[in-house]
Amino acid sequence: MHCYGAYTIEFIHSKYPIPKFINLNFALLALVIILDGFIFYTVTHKTFYKKPIQISMDLTTDYIRREYPNYAKSYILMSSAYAPFNLNIDPYGPYFENLRAIHEEKRKFPKGSLLIWDSHYSIYESNVSLEKIKNDPRFREIRSFSFGENPFNQSVIFETKEEYTVDYSDSLVMVKFNKVEQDVLKNAEYMDKIYKQSIYHNISLDSCIRLNVRYILERSE
Repeated sequence: MHCYGAYTIEFIHSKYPIPKFINLNFALLALVIILDGFIFYTVTHKTFYKKPIQISMDLTTDYIRREYPNYAKSYILMSSAYAPFNLNIDPYGPYFENLRAIHEEKRKFPKGSLLIWDSHYSIYESNVSLEKIKNDPRFREIRSFSFGENPFNQSVIFETKEEYTVDYSDSLVMVKFNKVEQDVLKNAEYMDKIYKQSIYHNISLDSCIRLNVRYILERSE
């Protein structure tokens, strides 16, 4: 940055000589400081300025923290990479999934699951329109947030209706869970795939087995 500024100063000085009564070193230093300040302001302003959709997401995550104090243990589906940062949750953890999962129309979700739809990432990265979720009988709209009048600066919270969920705190569900787990453990071919999954995703084999059991349960009738 300084080198660029120095070359610029040298060019200007060659075209427009500075009067002798002005200290050249002082003038050069002042110009470098001004140029550095301008470049720094330009870069930081463009980098750290929050977009309207991010402000809308701030309102959404603030609401979740306030109204769902145990949200960290809730299963959350979203497309935004900004929201997990706001909620301080691991976007690759066991309680998070991309919103594109709702394209499986017979899929169930863990009890208490929340969906966060936004007018940018959900559409362009997950191909999920607001109308699709509103027309899906599995979900119930809770609250909508927007910043400004632009409809593309919107985010919406949905809950999963209980009849479309799997309650892992239910003893009968866990009986079924354990049975499916035993069937998986006896299937050598399936276990080989799970072992490779665990290595690829860098998670323990036990965790990967449980995730696969959940995968089966949430897609069963």
